[in-house]
Amino acid sequence: MKDSLKAEGNEPNPVELKEEAGKITAKYENITDTAERSIIFKVKVTEAVKVGKKIVNTAIVDDDNPKNPPQKPEAIITPEYKNGKIKAEKTVNNPAPKLGEEVEYRITFRNVVEHGKLAKVKIKDELPNSLEFVEGSERAEGDNPKPLHVKVKNGIVLAEYPEITDTKERSIVFKAKVKEKAKIGEAIVNTAVVEDTINPPEKPNVAIQPQHKEGVLQAEKTVSNHEPKLGEEVEYRISFENTVENGKLTEVKVEDEIPAGLEYVQDSIKSDGPEPNPVELKVENGKVTAKYPEITDTKKRSIIFKVKVQETVQVGKEIINKAVVDDNNPTNPPVESLIPITPQYKDGKLEARKEVSNHEPKLGEEIEYRITFNGTVDGGKLVDVKIEDEIPSGLEYVKESLEAVGDKPVPTELKVENGKVTVKYPEITDTKERSIIFKVKVKESVKVGEEITNKAIIHVDDPDHPVMEPTATIKPEYKDGKLKATKTVNNKEPKLGEEVEYRISFKNTVENGKLAEVKVEDEIPAGLEYVQDSIRFEGAEPNPIELKMEFGKVIAKYLEITDTKERSIIFKVKVKAAPSKGITNRAVVDDKINPPLEPTVTILPKTKEDLKIPEEPKEPEDPKEPKEPEVKPEDPKEPKEPEVKPEDPKEPKEPEVKPEDPKEPKEPKEPEVKPEDPKEPKEPEVKPEEPKDLKKPEVKPEVRLEKLIKEPQAKVEKELPKTGAAHSWMMSVGAGISFLVGGVLFVLGRRRKQ
Repeated sequence: MKDSLKAEGNEPNPVELKEEAGKITAKYENITDTAERSIIFKVKVTEAVKVGKKIVNTAIVDDDNPKNPPQKPEAIITPEYKNGKIKAEKTVNNPAPKLGEEVEYRITFRNVVEHGKLAKVKIKDELPNSLEFVEGSERAEGDNPKPLHVKVKNGIVLAEYPEITDTKERSIVFKAKVKEKAKIGEAIVNTAVVEDTINPPEKPNVAIQPQHKEGVLQAEKTVSNHEPKLGEEVEYRISFENTVENGKLTEVKVEDEIPAGLEYVQDSIKSDGPEPNPVELKVENGKVTAKYPEITDTKKRSIIFKVKVQETVQVGKEIINKAVVDDNNPTNPPVESLIPITPQYKDGKLEARKEVSNHEPKLGEEIEYRITFNGTVDGGKLVDVKIEDEIPSGLEYVKESLEAVGDKPVPTELKVENGKVTVKYPEITDTKERSIIFKVKVKESVKVGEEITNKAIIHVDDPDHPVMEPTATIKPEYKDGKLKATKTVNNKEPKLGEEVEYRISFKNTVENGKLAEVKVEDEIPAGLEYVQDSIRFEGAEPNPIELKMEFGKVIAKYLEITDTKERSIIFKVKVKAAPSKGITNRAVVDDKINPPLEPTVTILPKTKEDLKIPEEPKEPEDPKEPKEPEVKPEDPKEPKEPEVKPEDPKEPKEPEVKPEDPKEPKEPKEPEVKPEDPKEPKEPEVKPEEPKDLKKPEVKPEVRLEKLIKEPQAKVEKELPKTGAAHSWMMSVGAGISFLVGGVLFVLGRRRKQ
């Protein structure tokens, strides 16, 4: 055994002392005395050895001297059985027999000690007075050894076994009959005595309880209301009883599968009647279940529960509810109890609302009204639903827009007459939504921002039902505005260093339209210099919320313009250069919705040389010219003639030039043009490829010069830089007449370079 190995005796002690793989080893060195020394250890006799068979244990003691052979001392043991111990129990095949029934008793015992021995086993069982031994029913069961005897004497069962050395079960079995005089429900305890003559005896016992005779079950089912309305609750009662006096119903089980169309009312199940109460009472997955233990009286008991008639059931169609009551006795078939109910309609109730597709429509826009209603009572009935809607002033019905949406029944009347919508439905027995839809147009004449409320009236043919008046309100809004913008300048031919005033004008062109935001931007081009503090605005309120000049850009911002009045942003610039093509100023006017507008205006600044040319008043031959009222006879230099296109030489602005003259540019004779009027050719300098900037007629300068003098002597001195910077050429006044047109310098006579 572990840790039992030790050495005893004088020194020296063993230099080695161990147990390894079931082998004991001890080693001593240099023993020179004659004292006794010992090696001691313990072992355990295993359960596997055979009882009575000797076990020899041999040791080898060697002094490692060839002259002394090893010593082999032995020890012998003989294993014997352990003392056994008995364990016994008693069972009966029916602990609750009926009066007159037989029961079987079984007395079972065994030795519980492995390799133990029971020298003798005696069994004794004395039957109680309420039991009667069944003759010839005694027997023994189990392996050898068999009992020496099994007998019954004066109501006492006796058995005796010889020596038992195993642990197997053995039994003494016999039958007894419950006497008719036994008291029902009173336990009969049967005790056996099992002893092994050594240990205290075992006294197993078992009780039986005589039971009643088989009962007979009777059941019925009732309902509180055979014609409930949809949604109403009804109460079912399943009653049963035992009809046999002193009979017993071993178990009573009640089941009721609630049919479709009925819904169990939560927590409504209960039992009624004397004890015993049901051991199980529940509703699970639509099934009522109740279970009673044995019932030995003849009193009535009931299971009660409520159900609600669902809204979806068909009115007038019977719903049959079946209960099954079973006493779990194969000789008694289950009792089935049927009870019908016939659902009826409930009183309906209406719910309605009115909706509009757009609560803030623009003037002139169409909107859609939807009157929606439904019954709110499941299984209720609405009779003769009538809907009326008087379209208010300010709205105009859109022809053929009226429609009904929803399940059947469809309306029996659906019309619009004299601005009034009328719809009628027959009886409605569901809770589905139905809608009446129609469109109206917001009239242009209504006041923007003033609410228009449209009310529908819904009647039901029921004096107890209130009239429903759902409403929907709209607030007309402005239409989307549209922007128009122009740009003008007070002087299209200013002198270098002069100030000119620009005016950017805009307005909303849509009556009852709204521009949520208008932003004006004007990037002042090169050649012009903003005149400090000259920016201002004109026009009706609202005033601009932003008005500034920043980094060479004029910026103005307006919010929410709802009229069609003209407003202007005005500022001044100083002319700092005179480019040949003029200076074009473009503004950007944006309402954040429509594409930005870009009104432009071009000026042609004059130099001192331009001013030296004598003026010749024009004699307009075409009084139809509507767009040059500002051109005075002494100022024929106006470069902006939008009516004169490059390909149209018939521009009436040149009264001396007849429509057929441009086709003969080398014609020297033109009596209307005098040689002392050299300013007339200033307008043709606009080149044909750039008509969009200055919009000048496509009259070539050579044509005009040859008309001024019979023998052309004018020559192009040099074209000025595009930027409008001053040029270094100088003209001699005495040598001839010089003038500048569109950045080109002309000289009549000769020229001289300085």
